[in-house]
Amino acid sequence: MPAPVLRLPTFMCTNGHGFIDVLKVDVEGVEFDICDDWLRMGTPLPVGQVLLEFHDRLLRDGKVRKRACYEAMAREGFTEVYVSRNKEEVTFARLAIVGNISKI
Repeated sequence: MPAPVLRLPTFMCTNGHGFIDVLKVDVEGVEFDICDDWLRMGTPLPVGQVLLEFHDRLLRDGKVRKRACYEAMAREGFTEVYVSRNKEEVTFARLAIVGNISKI
């Protein structure tokens, strides 16, 4: 079912945010579209940490899209600092911004 959404820059501007410390993303398979959108922004993602829940099992090309999202996060300067046992919940952090986080 279609639902209205706001792009991250629009949401931030509307709410007067210049930077987000922690962003949680759990959108049941749409996370790949969001990751693609972040790449198209053309500016660094103004976020220190991203808690991203992957639902690659729901999509035929999910594994390929998950790998592309990991690569995009790395290009954005994010490091994987946590992965759950089922490998669906992942925390990425910009260590240059948030400081030294021990990998869990």
